[in-house]
Amino acid sequence: MLNLSADEQAWVDEFRRQIGEQFPGLLEDIIIFGPYSRGISDPEVEMFTLVLIKDGDNKKTEAVADLGYYVDLDTTLVSPTLLVRTMAEWEESKRKQGGIYQWAHDGVSAL
Repeated sequence: MLNLSADEQAWVDEFRRQIGEQFPGLLEDIIIFGPYSRGISDPEVEMFTLVLIKDGDNKKTEAVADLGYYVDLDTTLVSPTLLVRTMAEWEESKRKQGGIYQWAHDGVSAL
């Protein structure tokens, strides 16, 4: 269960909005993992965030990550660590039980 502060939830909502605006139909999920997925919300702890997109190349995944790092909300003190992966990359990691799947398999959807 996620325990996001109002600022953290505002960041997720704005990030999702910006992805939808700049890349319509691309977003599959935003998954919060690590301490936040275990109910720990602390401004001094990074909010590990996996962004799953339908498809894309390195250029597109970098553009999506940049959106997240530059979400501008005056009241937000959110420190996300963003990993952007395509659904194909996620499924491959899940199949092999490796890489990002090992880190984020117990994450919680923020959508």
